[in-house]
Amino acid sequence: MQNQKSLLKIIFFFGLVIMSGCKKDEPFTYKDPSQLEENEFTFIPSEPNSQVETALVFYGCSYFVMSSFVATNDKIEVVKEFNSEDGWPCNLKNDTISFGQLPKGTYHVTLKIIDTNPSASNSLFYSKDKTLIVTSN
Repeated sequence: MQNQKSLLKIIFFFGLVIMSGCKKDEPFTYKDPSQLEENEFTFIPSEPNSQVETALVFYGCSYFVMSSFVATNDKIEVVKEFNSEDGWPCNLKNDTISFGQLPKGTYHVTLKIIDTNPSASNSLFYSKDKTLIVTSN
């Protein structure tokens, strides 16, 4: 019994070592917009620079409507809304939100989806943060 516990500890330890070696610490990995899964977003172009327009591409329900877009210094917040009480079917589509030409820098981008149904127990339906790095050309 003691040998089995020791063997399990060794296997667990090596599993952690192998998995930690696979982890990549990348602030933003480009994903082709056609490959996005539901409620996922990416940025275009794949390598944003200060000479071109940068945009967020979100793949989600078509009834999520743009509510606000606020850019302050290095923070960008995009808010979309829907009302779950309406009961609309979720037709998935890409929604492209232009940021325009951004100066070189690192931006913290937050996408929030808010349920405006007053009966909803939590109005924050979805929230995701990503880091966007814009280079100079």
